[in-house]
Amino acid sequence: MRFVSKIKPLRKFIFILPLLLFSKLAFADHVFGGYIGFKTLDVEKGRYQLNLTQYIDAKNLRLAAKYDLEKRASFIHVYRKRDNQFIEKFFTIFVSTRTLIFDNVACATQRNFEIIQYTQSYEIEIDVQKYDDPDGYYLTFERCCRNVDIDNIEKPGEVGMIFYTEIPPLFVNGKAVDYSTPEFPSFNGDYICLGRNFNYDFSAKDKDGDELKYKLGVPQIGRSTLTNPVPPPLPKPYSSVAWLPGYSDAIQISGSPNLSVNATTGILNVKANKEGLFVFSIECEDFRDGKRMGMVKHDFQLPVVKCNFVTPPVPVVKYNGAISPQIDFCPGDGVLLETENNINWAFQWQKDEKNIPNATSNTYLAKEKANYQVVKSLKGICANDTISNLTKIKPAVETPKIEAKSLNICGSNTVTLKLSNANSAFRYSWSNSQNQIGSGDSVKVDKLGWYYVLGDKPTGNCKSELDSVEVTQTITNPLPIPKPKYEACIGESLKIETIKGASYTYQWKKDNVDLNSETKDALIVKNNGTYTVDVKDQNGCTGTSKSYAVIFTIEPTIVFDSIGPLCKSGGNTAVLYAFPTSGVFTGPGVNANVFDPEIAGIGMHEVLYKYSSPSGCKGTSKRTIEVTKPFEFNVTPNITTINAGDSLALQAISPEANLEVHWHPDTYLKDHSSQSQTIKPAKSITYVVSAIGPDGCKVKNTVSITVIDFVKFFMPSGFTPNNDSKNDLLEYYGEEIQDLKLKIYDRWGELIFESEDKTILWNGNYNNNVSKPLPTGLYTYIIEVENLKGMKLKKKGAISLLK
Repeated sequence: MRFVSKIKPLRKFIFILPLLLFSKLAFADHVFGGYIGFKTLDVEKGRYQLNLTQYIDAKNLRLAAKYDLEKRASFIHVYRKRDNQFIEKFFTIFVSTRTLIFDNVACATQRNFEIIQYTQSYEIEIDVQKYDDPDGYYLTFERCCRNVDIDNIEKPGEVGMIFYTEIPPLFVNGKAVDYSTPEFPSFNGDYICLGRNFNYDFSAKDKDGDELKYKLGVPQIGRSTLTNPVPPPLPKPYSSVAWLPGYSDAIQISGSPNLSVNATTGILNVKANKEGLFVFSIECEDFRDGKRMGMVKHDFQLPVVKCNFVTPPVPVVKYNGAISPQIDFCPGDGVLLETENNINWAFQWQKDEKNIPNATSNTYLAKEKANYQVVKSLKGICANDTISNLTKIKPAVETPKIEAKSLNICGSNTVTLKLSNANSAFRYSWSNSQNQIGSGDSVKVDKLGWYYVLGDKPTGNCKSELDSVEVTQTITNPLPIPKPKYEACIGESLKIETIKGASYTYQWKKDNVDLNSETKDALIVKNNGTYTVDVKDQNGCTGTSKSYAVIFTIEPTIVFDSIGPLCKSGGNTAVLYAFPTSGVFTGPGVNANVFDPEIAGIGMHEVLYKYSSPSGCKGTSKRTIEVTKPFEFNVTPNITTINAGDSLALQAISPEANLEVHWHPDTYLKDHSSQSQTIKPAKSITYVVSAIGPDGCKVKNTVSITVIDFVKFFMPSGFTPNNDSKNDLLEYYGEEIQDLKLKIYDRWGELIFESEDKTILWNGNYNNNVSKPLPTGLYTYIIEVENLKGMKLKKKGAISLLK
């Protein structure tokens, strides 16, 4: 089996955060893994991109938590490594999701989870001169809680995950440093077969061409909790997860060998010896000219399942009935790939080693340039799978790529567009949005607009895909991006400014109206309004800035998120959010930014938020929070004793409808979210059963089951009290029996024999009185025994009396 992998920015925000970013976050035990990426976009202009990748188990994901991931920003904090000094924070916003596809469906059903990759990203601008410390910096984010099903750490559903990445100084010897962290690939879903060697490609690629080295890291936890799932992260040091017995920093998946990673290739290897779901951490360091630049820490999980030893034959991919390692095609056409079919086989096609969604038949119509192969597994049986030969599909005419020294005609008459991948075997034609303008490997243009190039073969009718660029006429140096808002108290003044240049001319505007006397690179403002500036350079090229939103206020505008009704039940706390941040919450049941309904009590409670701006403007906002009585929720039976091997029906009962129920742990359960359970426990166990109502009220209960197990105890099905010295007494056998109680009943329910002495056996007569013989027939018994270890057994059955 395989798990093919592949993965990869700090100051002025591009837009104003929506108010919803500051609402109450929901929690769930769903975090599967993830990492932080950092990427240079334009080193000279200080433009970078931050990426936050989170792998989430959708089976444990509540709708509210899904809303948080897709609708709310995630804040990443930056600290200096040398002294853990906070530098600044940035945010990422939702970009996309991708569901991990498992190529072995039969194995996937053993672990019934659905893993979704959530990608958040944002482009930022920073002052690189602030990032000149030679020891570098680290980026951090944390979220609660980890996947509740993890089997190698303690209380996984109650602890969060630290996302952690290190970057080098970004300003060295008076120059900005071009640096991007290694990029890991997006994953396919995969499983480790118990007792079999498993290799897994966890290698990354580096945009900078740096040397990469890998090692096992340590999964870490911060201070996030179920009630405060995404707190602002603190600086190092961070606590490591608490390993369960048999696991450690060095043994994250146990086996022979244990989980390890090749330092140079990033290939994981393990031969696991225990079933379960296991979290692990990989650190990828990058080196440039022998010097360590940075590191990305990537947590993830892999399950170990039992697999059948049967392996299907290796699939062979063909095109038009023949094996074709390479196939040329025209864009727009399709290439039908096929492999031998069989009702006992399951298929999963891959493109560039990524599982293709819904491509699960023995044929696949490929329409893109890529490397294709198919994974074959046994349908309905979890076993090793096999993978086919590689088929490379490429365009018969490669897509031309346009390059140019500049796409700005400001200050010059023409722009030369040329091809970076010109091929003498093809013809090229150039056009603008209206007409064809030339042919060959390059063309000169002197007008603004979009330009296109198309390649084709001298013979036939196969054309390439288009490439295009836009030629513009703007000021060469871009204008700085304003902050989202400029705020001050009434009576104060604010300074806003743009790019400086001796040969530049300026014209400031307020609400789109020229401020005739304001023609410098800076503007002092004392009134509310939306300000912009037009800048013209020595070539006559112009640029207009984005808006400067200026707000003067006596009282800051406070946004205080409302909190719906909460029930008075342990653990049902709510995180309070208000903006601007750094204010103070007060009120009944309030501790810092957490409201505890258990402390506040049932009723209506007023919570106050007070904020003072840097300019000294003060503002307040109030919210009323209702605390309601929790709904009734019980588990029956709540305490019980059963014999080993017996089944037991459990039921979570409540008059409340539409409950979301969760049993923990899920040992011996088929479905941890069902209100009704039938279990057959091998050992004594206690379940914690939580129920969440439609309004978010959470109530917990417990049920404890004691399993009684006698190593050896035997009660015969009959005996023959006929005085022949053979089987004349009802003899039973047990191991180390200390106490015994026996009662015998006839068919009318009358008690006919009773003993609490293990040495007194029934002789088949009424109360063992030989003058009162009993007739042949079937008699009922109830026996209770206790052995020297204190284990007890109660058994009911029937005994045949024969003469």
